[in-house]
Amino acid sequence: MKAGFIGLNRIADVSLCKIAELRHFGRVMQRLLVGLAFLGAAFSLAAQEMPGVPAGEHAPPFRARDQFAKEQMLSSLMGPNGLVLLFFRSADW
Repeated sequence: MKAGFIGLNRIADVSLCKIAELRHFGRVMQRLLVGLAFLGAAFSLAAQEMPGVPAGEHAPPFRARDQFAKEQMLSSLMGPNGLVLLFFRSADW
């Protein structure tokens, strides 16, 4: 008879361990989701505050140096159909 009770106790212990593990996993996942929500909100706010010219608006006049150190102005770059200006950071550090 004692063997049967030991077996049931082991099953109960295993079940309690699994329940505790699942609760811990649930808390970890909940914290992760809350963190991701805050991160998403931060990126959303940062994107709204980014400086620049809104889409569809005219760019203000500017002067800048090109890759050959020659000074360029918006008016000197503008063609009869407009201008597409692309800024990117070089991967050659």
